[in-house]
Amino acid sequence: MKRFLLSVLSFSILGAAAGEPATLSGKGRLVLNDALQMEWRDSSSWKGIDLKQPQPKWNGDTISIAGKVSLSPKQNVSLNASLKKLSGNRWRYRGEAAFDEKNDSASMEIKLPVSIPAELEISGKPVALTGEKSNGRIFGTLRHLREKSLSIVAGDLLFTFRGSFRVRVNDQRVWSKEPYYSVHLLAELSEDGRRAELEFEIETEPLRSMPIPLGAAANMGLCDDTADDGRGGWTDQGPKQDLSCMQPGDVAFSGIRFKVADPEQNGGRSCVVRSNHRTFPAAGAVELEGAELHRYLYLLHAAAWVPQGGEPVGVIAVTYKDGARQEIPVRAGVDCGNWWRPMLDLPNGPIAWTGENGSGKVGLFASAFRLDEKPVARLEFLPGKGVWMVAAASFANLRPGRTAGKPIVISEGKEWKKYDMPLRYLQGSPMDFSGRNHVPAGKFGHVVIRPDGHFAFENAPEQRIRFFGTNICQRLVAPTHEEADILVERLAMEGYNSVRFHQFEMFIMDWSKDDSLHFNPETLDRFQYFYAKLREKGMYITTDVCASRPIRPGDNIAECRSSNKNHYRKVLHFFSDSALENWKEYARRVFTLKNPYTGMSMAEDPAFFALNLDNEAPLYAVWNMFPELLSLVAERYAAWLRENGIYSEKLAAERGETFYRFLAERQRAVMEEESRFLREELGVKAILTNLNNNASPSLQPFRDMLPLLDAHIYHDHPTFPMNNWQAPVAFHQNADIAKYAAAMRESMPLRIPGKPLIVTEINYCYPNRYRSEMGAVAGAYSALQDWDGLYRFCYEFRRENIFSPKAPGAFSTLREPISLLTERIIWFLFVRGDVAAASNVPLAYTWNSERYGEEFPPEFSQLGLIGRIGSVAADSKSEQVHKVDTSRPDWIDGLPPEFRKAAERFRKKASVTSLTGEIELEPAKVSLRVVTPKSEVLTFHNGNARGRFLDVKNANDFATVSVHSLDGKPLAESRDLLLFHLTDALASEEQYQTPARKLLLKDGKIPMLVARGRADVTLAVAPNDGWRVEALAADGSVLAPVKCEPGRAGISFPVETHRPEGATMIYHLSRP
Repeated sequence: MKRFLLSVLSFSILGAAAGEPATLSGKGRLVLNDALQMEWRDSSSWKGIDLKQPQPKWNGDTISIAGKVSLSPKQNVSLNASLKKLSGNRWRYRGEAAFDEKNDSASMEIKLPVSIPAELEISGKPVALTGEKSNGRIFGTLRHLREKSLSIVAGDLLFTFRGSFRVRVNDQRVWSKEPYYSVHLLAELSEDGRRAELEFEIETEPLRSMPIPLGAAANMGLCDDTADDGRGGWTDQGPKQDLSCMQPGDVAFSGIRFKVADPEQNGGRSCVVRSNHRTFPAAGAVELEGAELHRYLYLLHAAAWVPQGGEPVGVIAVTYKDGARQEIPVRAGVDCGNWWRPMLDLPNGPIAWTGENGSGKVGLFASAFRLDEKPVARLEFLPGKGVWMVAAASFANLRPGRTAGKPIVISEGKEWKKYDMPLRYLQGSPMDFSGRNHVPAGKFGHVVIRPDGHFAFENAPEQRIRFFGTNICQRLVAPTHEEADILVERLAMEGYNSVRFHQFEMFIMDWSKDDSLHFNPETLDRFQYFYAKLREKGMYITTDVCASRPIRPGDNIAECRSSNKNHYRKVLHFFSDSALENWKEYARRVFTLKNPYTGMSMAEDPAFFALNLDNEAPLYAVWNMFPELLSLVAERYAAWLRENGIYSEKLAAERGETFYRFLAERQRAVMEEESRFLREELGVKAILTNLNNNASPSLQPFRDMLPLLDAHIYHDHPTFPMNNWQAPVAFHQNADIAKYAAAMRESMPLRIPGKPLIVTEINYCYPNRYRSEMGAVAGAYSALQDWDGLYRFCYEFRRENIFSPKAPGAFSTLREPISLLTERIIWFLFVRGDVAAASNVPLAYTWNSERYGEEFPPEFSQLGLIGRIGSVAADSKSEQVHKVDTSRPDWIDGLPPEFRKAAERFRKKASVTSLTGEIELEPAKVSLRVVTPKSEVLTFHNGNARGRFLDVKNANDFATVSVHSLDGKPLAESRDLLLFHLTDALASEEQYQTPARKLLLKDGKIPMLVARGRADVTLAVAPNDGWRVEALAADGSVLAPVKCEPGRAGISFPVETHRPEGATMIYHLSRP
């Protein structure tokens, strides 16, 4: 018998019948508690069998649906499904999928994120999904056996499927590199492979929890009047570091009920605090009556003086009524974390409660521990390493992370305040950076590359330029003339001197034609007008020849009649002569077209300074992206083998070293031909580049063919558990600083001597709570490396969002205050050059060939936080670099002394300081200090940070505080200063699964809300010089005066994002 798999798709929340835990959706899916969906799917094409038109029909207690779906020209499938309600909590499901053609490879899956531990029950036996990496197969029923049941949690219900089927559970990190477990429920397939049937009963069990009274065991209270007296409350650290902000009584997390004991009714005691190294009163045991059986014990708890990850902060000792004893370790970093400013959900400890005491943000974690399902007689909490604090406990039958829980909704209130984002800035205000560009762009002729590998101008070779831009994408490339005028004015005021047009092709196309080579007259005119206005304001232009152009029948590509897949061309033109010819024809039409507003084509325009051949398309990474093109790849490979006289069937079937040599030749040949065509046939004057993603030494030999290097850098790029570019959206919510600025430094080895390097896409993505770090990280380290351009990705995708603003997605900055304000910090550090470039001879990683799959060692890229680094061919004769062969085991010993010392500090995970002395990064404290004569930036997670000129105390959360000289003088001499105090900002009504904000469930809307933040700032200026401090609105207008106090150290004043006059993150300081 063949098998058919049924899949449960998590995260989707589509409409079930109101009040019914199980029902059928209009697509033919079985919906479980509005939290999970079971969907038929054809595995051979990997397409879901989603019905498009039918609606479910009711007949008494039975709901049914039927319809037909086309999976391919040869394969259609008819789906008939019914769900009959048997009782209040029981249903019978029956589904049949009938295929036109034999189907011998069909599958469906359930995806459960590996970041949240879960447990299934298969035929009554628990199967733990712990998050630990496996060999790929977690569970599999043998072929000749059948399971009787599968139990899984959906929302606040436990669903048990009863029938006869096989179950398979895989770790997809091994198979598809996805961070999920896949749970398969298999059904029988008929002998002819054309009919699959699945029938089972469903029974639900509701969430039940029972708070456990801890009063008898409690040894500490919530309030602590005196520190270190061995009594009182919490961790015994005094009144500013206790848990008095927590109210005793009922607390709920994801439907689990806890009860925090009231110390006023329990002799001043409320919680259990245990430690082997600090002194606390003796804790008692919890004696329990009753014969109830419980699957889980929940704790609402946290730790202080937390040990290393995996080490026990304590042990739960469970004694059962039959005398058996179970000891459960509570592991740091897995089950329990630091109560002080909790940053991340733990694998078995999501952040369940947060508050704020006298010193900052504090929180507790909710963790579930599996019991033996026997009556419990006694609970004891035994000490481990550090200090373990248990605020409440509960028994329950379901595990957190799979329970219902209300989503976290961001709304205006105590923690979040409305922040108006302007469409226009106030002219002449401190936020007006216009007037700093030479105009028009191209004034000094074409951009050229100097012998030192930096940009200058053909008619002013002594005048170096660093490009600072943003990406104008998709529909925004063709605004109306009125919209263009407004956008150009705003972009100039934000300090940009360049723009990258990205994915513009389909948005200037004439869709009435049957090819992709004609332009819509109206949108083309808009695009050309916008282009001309940008160059008038001194903004240089860059773009790609190929980014997202569809394939249409009139393109006459032999191997593909049509496709709307964005990346299809990126594969096809390497192997299809007609696709490459179409690439050329499109380039001819775009770049030789006269712009009526400039009188020039892009090919001849000196303002059009750089052109990328194919966006994000290294052949190594894309050749196998589309299964339907693999036969074309194989055909061209076989022909290449024959041309080289080495053909054999065995070699033609292998995808080893010879195959990758073939890919390398195709990469080189196509790049050379594209470059030749643009230069020789079209006369394009722009500097050419390519291979702008994938920071791998495997691509360096090809990059070495180019005059200009390009990179893309992202931190906390979103992922999509269900559907691409749709909620739910997942984020890591980590700080790049904590990883030694990994996102930034991983591209540092790409630099090749004599070639400029620009980053045409960079973003520390919204809604990462640490994204204000981008100002210091990107601005300082790009300047230290002496790079030549940075382009935020992106400004906006849709022109309609200009006047009808929408909340930002992961990338858009048009209305996102943190991103826009970090751009100003980058302008000072990078464009103005406040951070000095390192003067060392660059260390250069050496490559030997285009060997596929190599990576730059992190031990090497980390050295880029100290001084300049890059890479060269192993046989390079360049005298401009210090070559480093990392394949030698002793390569670190051959480094210059200052780098050897730094390597040792990296090994110890200690703080590191650049050779210039201006940048200090301390990952353990999530802290970065940039201290220069004209700017200082402090990005930090603890309460205090200090530069030479800027001193910040009592910051209540993660923040970036920076100060910059507006008049170009050293800070101590300046009469005009701009100060930023950046916390966090989110859109109104955004919904997240938990307070950790790792899963975005629903997009928000305007207005943007700024997180409450405050700090005390001192600037080392002459205190009696008549300084005036003003809080500014986002458009640069004065919001309110701020009182400052003179003192011995300078002037001091508070910065607060939430002021009575409105929210602010900007301050202007001036003196006569």
